[in-house]
Amino acid sequence: MEKTIVCYLACEGKYLMLYRNKKKIDPNKDKWITVGGHIEENETKEEACIREVYEETGFRLLDFKHLGQVLFTGDFEQSMDIFVSHSFEGQMHECDEGELAWFTKDEILKLN
Repeated sequence: MEKTIVCYLACEGKYLMLYRNKKKIDPNKDKWITVGGHIEENETKEEACIREVYEETGFRLLDFKHLGQVLFTGDFEQSMDIFVSHSFEGQMHECDEGELAWFTKDEILKLN
């Protein structure tokens, strides 16, 4: 089973979203998603969350909360642990996965 994480970064009523448009082969190409990725071998879900957020955004998590896990079954089995953080530091950098932008919850519902 493929193991993944996603992390919603929240700041001043907005959430950081990632528009996946830089890779030629990407199941999420041209979609807005949150940051995240695969849990590497010998890595905890918390370590993966910290690493993926830093790699994709440049932010260092100061505190984050595990919200739960979603299991996808069928031909493609995957677990996805979901996190949220309201406490992080650093400067956002360009992401090699796509474009990063902040949106309110209402704006997110209108994406894609």
